[in-house]
Amino acid sequence: MSSEHKLGAALDEVLQASKAHVDALAKLKPRRFPWHRIVLPFGRWLYRHYPNGTLTNRIYWLGLFVSVHRRFPRRDRFLSDVLFRQAVSGELDKSLRRMVTDKYESKAYVNEKLGEERAVPTFAVLSSMEEVEAYEFPNRCVVKPTVNWKRVFLRLDGEQIPYHEFAQWLRHDFFLDTRETNYKDHPLRLVVEEFALGQQDPKEIKILYFDGKLMYFRVFDFVPDYPERHSREYDRHWQPLDLTVDARLLQVDLEKPVLLDEMAEAGAKIAEDFSGIVRVDFYYDDHDWKIGEITNLPTGVVTRIPNLAVEREFAKRVFPE
Repeated sequence: MSSEHKLGAALDEVLQASKAHVDALAKLKPRRFPWHRIVLPFGRWLYRHYPNGTLTNRIYWLGLFVSVHRRFPRRDRFLSDVLFRQAVSGELDKSLRRMVTDKYESKAYVNEKLGEERAVPTFAVLSSMEEVEAYEFPNRCVVKPTVNWKRVFLRLDGEQIPYHEFAQWLRHDFFLDTRETNYKDHPLRLVVEEFALGQQDPKEIKILYFDGKLMYFRVFDFVPDYPERHSREYDRHWQPLDLTVDARLLQVDLEKPVLLDEMAEAGAKIAEDFSGIVRVDFYYDDHDWKIGEITNLPTGVVTRIPNLAVEREFAKRVFPE
């Protein structure tokens, strides 16, 4: 059998095992909760008519939470409930949370905090289309909005610059999409940066902390040539969690990254400045690592765990004592 056929067979086996895992978890149906049909539409109505009020934000988040989880938030230390309280408590309005929301401003904080150049290096930050059109982009670079998510342009070898798309990015207020108040009233800019570690597709690991203490790891895109973005979660002892319902989750045994302890320690130095949950996103290989960004409200409240029993077990394994 050729190497390509072997790889294909291995990927098929991985996919089937992962789908079986997700299907098994999906059978653990949450209790139906009809109030979500009222709370979320009401929150959206408030959002349209009173977009900037604190009460509007809280009702919007409550509607979103109830719609996803089919229950009201609890005082328990469950992941989604802690994130909900973080979203509505005013924590996201703190100056440090707001500063690290900006992908450009956070680089200075990371480098100062760690005492060395650990953020992905920057070529330029552009504040208007006039600056964008006048700038001579490197043949190989990454372009992102400084306060947005999932919008990225990879210039691999002198490709044409998408000026129209960049103009849209500079007009898009991400706060209006997410209602995460740390995104509110930021200048809309583009950051032009190097490829992390000089690689087009570097390995990624996201490390979550609670009150400065390590919670768990989430590793991304670890199966070579696999066509879809995928992930797997590990607790702080590097034991697989695999408790969340996520179609991207692949059950593949991974070796502990060579520099994991070093990255976790660096992330903890950053997390010690934050109350509640914060996520530090790393690019890494066996020889070096860089911090890509700091995330204040990872997944928001929209990652649904099948029922309270599973959620309780997940919380028991990820929250520090």
